[in-house]
Amino acid sequence: MPNRLDPAIGIFLKAKADEAFNKNDFVVALSLYTFIINNDPGNGIHHLNRSLTNLRLQRWSDATKDATKALELCEEKVHKAKAHFRRCQARRELYDISGANEDLEAFLLNGGAPKTASVEAQKLKAAPRSVNEIVLEDVTDVADLFSNTLDLADNTPDAVYEIRPSSGKGLGAFAVKRLQRGDLILAENPIVPVDDPTPYNIVKGFKQLSPKNLARCLLLHNAHPEIGLFEGIYNTNAFSQAGVVLDVARFNHSCSPNARYSYHEPSKQERIFALTDIAEGEQIYVSYLQSRNVYASPRSKRRQTLSSRYDFCCQCTACDDANFEESDRRRQEIGMIWESLPMMIDGRKILMSVVRAITLMREDGYFGDGDDFAVDAAAICAGYSDWASCEYWAKFAYENRAAEFGADHPHAERSRQILDKPRSRENHPQAGLFPGRTFRDIRLPRRM
Repeated sequence: MPNRLDPAIGIFLKAKADEAFNKNDFVVALSLYTFIINNDPGNGIHHLNRSLTNLRLQRWSDATKDATKALELCEEKVHKAKAHFRRCQARRELYDISGANEDLEAFLLNGGAPKTASVEAQKLKAAPRSVNEIVLEDVTDVADLFSNTLDLADNTPDAVYEIRPSSGKGLGAFAVKRLQRGDLILAENPIVPVDDPTPYNIVKGFKQLSPKNLARCLLLHNAHPEIGLFEGIYNTNAFSQAGVVLDVARFNHSCSPNARYSYHEPSKQERIFALTDIAEGEQIYVSYLQSRNVYASPRSKRRQTLSSRYDFCCQCTACDDANFEESDRRRQEIGMIWESLPMMIDGRKILMSVVRAITLMREDGYFGDGDDFAVDAAAICAGYSDWASCEYWAKFAYENRAAEFGADHPHAERSRQILDKPRSRENHPQAGLFPGRTFRDIRLPRRM
């Protein structure tokens, strides 16, 4: 069932569609009129507008269908006259001369201008009466027309990914070249930045969009239509701090992602870096869940959160029926390790637990957030004055943050400061507080 548009929002969307039409941006206008019709199908004026837009795009069959629908829904003669005239023009292009003449007569009967009818009559007389091949349907699917023009047109020639259909997931991002861990995949400015996401500010942000960018946003999934059109799209697609970022929103979710998104405050951009090596043609996945909500939570909890926030049931490699029980075992153990670390006293036991947690992550195909544990490991080693081990774990934390967030991200820069001055009490307040001890035998497996 279509969701009824708030009348004020409907008026706003029509104004944006009319603006696009008047600028000859007919694909954008078509997209906006279609969205309005899908959510307010009983208004014949919208079909009249879309019929004229289809005429401009030479989509004769769809122009005919919209004019016919407008005749069913419109009661005023002036609107019926417009619908007959637009269907007359479309039928002429489809070589349905008889039908076009009938529409021209109906146009006059409903008060159409005789001079306009006379010009069209001359065109009908000159139109061919038969052709070898008559195209009865428009060639380009309207969904493809929208996605190709509205979603994909902004991809730069040197982009390392492309947005295209993903089976069962709408659109998705796919690598167009081989990527390595730490490669920057994209850096994108938000299209709807909202510093204070109140309903008023969200609506205000959408209303400031150009018709094209508005049409692009309306193509995004809305998991919360009950709270309002713009609020629903925002709450489904917005990223913390950034707001709505169009291309980033097209990256699909996995609980074992091969990429990671993060907000870079200095540039005001949402960025995505590769977590693993990614083959050309492989789909690029990020996790919509963060930190322990993904790597330390069972499938049931992750699915519940994803369903309530984004309205889908995850079927990723960690969630499919063949693997999820073993994955759950690993992730629940990781969660127990994290919760028990603050209560551990023995430094060796803490470090062995850190190694175990990161190893379990990697075994489960999760290559992010190892720094969560490594930072604690570095601090423990500093407390026992094992500076070689402290440097080892601080370096691990820095290299992982640089790969996942970028070396210029504040997270990575903070880790760099710790790595440069591990003995500083500012970086490690507990440095040297415990009896000297060495943990050089506790390291991660080399093949990590």
